[in-house]
Amino acid sequence: MAAAEIQVVNPSNLAKIESFLNDPSYKEIIENSSTFNSRLCAERRMRMPFIDTQTGVAQSHCNLFMTRKQRMPGAREGQVYTYPSQRWRKARRQYLTMSSF
Repeated sequence: MAAAEIQVVNPSNLAKIESFLNDPSYKEIIENSSTFNSRLCAERRMRMPFIDTQTGVAQSHCNLFMTRKQRMPGAREGQVYTYPSQRWRKARRQYLTMSSF
């Protein structure tokens, strides 16, 4: 559906939504939640892996949140955004650094 085909059903509801999104308190809430998520991700990166008691798998940090700067236009039809893939790095193992042979 092209942008020219979109019709506004109820202009008063659209005006309410626009005023809510342009409200400074809404922008402050969004900024605070973004800051909290960034701080939480940084803290999780620093933690040691832990064993999940249900699965027995070692859980560690993963990059689930992407910033607005990482957004790129969609690569396929119907795709709104694409995000760059993360570079794969081999995990450092402690037993490889300590040689007691």
